[in-house]
Amino acid sequence: MSIAGNLSVLENAAGQVSITNTTPSTNTTTGALTVSGGVGIAGGMFVAGVITATNLNITGAVTATSIYIGAYSVSTASALTAQYFGSSLGTAGTLNFATGTTATLVGNILTIQATASGGGTTLPSQSGQGGKYLTTDGTNLSWGTVSGGSGGSISGTTSSIVWSIDGSGYIPPTGDKTAIIVPFDCYVTQATVIANNTGSALIYVSTSTVSSWPSKTLISTSSITLSNVQSLQISTSTWTNTVLARGQLIVASLQTVSTFTFLTLSLSVVRT
Repeated sequence: MSIAGNLSVLENAAGQVSITNTTPSTNTTTGALTVSGGVGIAGGMFVAGVITATNLNITGAVTATSIYIGAYSVSTASALTAQYFGSSLGTAGTLNFATGTTATLVGNILTIQATASGGGTTLPSQSGQGGKYLTTDGTNLSWGTVSGGSGGSISGTTSSIVWSIDGSGYIPPTGDKTAIIVPFDCYVTQATVIANNTGSALIYVSTSTVSSWPSKTLISTSSITLSNVQSLQISTSTWTNTVLARGQLIVASLQTVSTFTFLTLSLSVVRT
C-alpha cells in the first residue's frame, strides 16, 4: 500500500470501515476517497448526493420520479438518450412511456423525448391565453377561442307562457291563478287550452305590474270560452292588447268551470 498523504480509516467491532474525511468530489481526482481503477460492489449502493458519470450502463430496471439532463428535466421537453453497448438495442420486450412522450431508435441509440407542446396530459403554455378554453383533437391539448356566435337576433323566436290549473281530482276553485313575470318583450299570438276531460270553462287574461298589484288590466277582449269540449285553440288578434313588456305581470283568471279537474292554458308569444 502506498500512502501519499494522511489516511484516517476507522473500523468498528462489526467490521465496518468508515472514512471520516468530508472533502467534496467535483471530478475523478477529488473527494474523501479516490480510486484510480474500477470499483466492484456486490450489494446495493445508496448515494445522498448527485451521481455524475461519463457513461451510465444499467442492465436492470431504473425507477425514478424525474430524470434530469443538465439543468433540464425530461418532463419539461429535454431529451434523454440511452445507448446499449452491444451490436443492437434489440426489439425483445416492450418500452412503455407516458402519453406525450416519444421514443426514437436509430441503430443502437434510443432517444426519449417528452413534449411540452400540449401532447397527452401536458398543458400547453397559458401565457397570453386569457379567456380561452382547453380543447383536444383526441391526441393533443390546445387552447380554443370562445365564439361569439353568428350575432343574429333572437327577435322573432317563439315561446310560451303556461298555467297549469289543477284541482287535485276535484273541480278547481275559480279566481286568479299564478301571476307570472314576463321574461322578455313579446306579443301574444295564440291561446291554447287542454283539459283532462270534456267540460266547460271561462278564462280571462290580464296584466299588471309589481308596484300596482293587485290592480289588473284585462287584455283578452272576450274571454277564453270552452263549452262542452276538452281542448280549444284561438287567435288573440281581437284582444285589446297583445303586447307584453319584460317585467310585467300576466295573470290567468278562472271565472267559471264545470267538470274539469285539470287544465293547462298556454299563450304562444313572439319575442320582439
